Amino acid sequence: MVCMILGQFFHASQGILEEYILQGRTQDPLYMMGWEGTFGIIFTLLLFIPAQTLPCPFNEEQCTNGHIDDIFQA
Repeated sequence: MVCMILGQFFHASQGILEEYILQGRTQDPLYMMGWEGTFGIIFTLLLFIPAQTLPCPFNEEQCTNGHIDDIFQA
């Protein structure tokens, strides 16, 4: 319960901080949040593709199908 309350606090403080930083600027905060999500998807995909193709550096019990990550099984 404490972690959930702390998470809500930090999420709300991030929104307030974004509003404060963007105050007086011409960009809409929701527009900036959209770009944040776009870059998040791009960076995630850039990490998933090598993780899907690289062989497992650990023993087979710790990896799935011989790869670092298996997107299709997830």
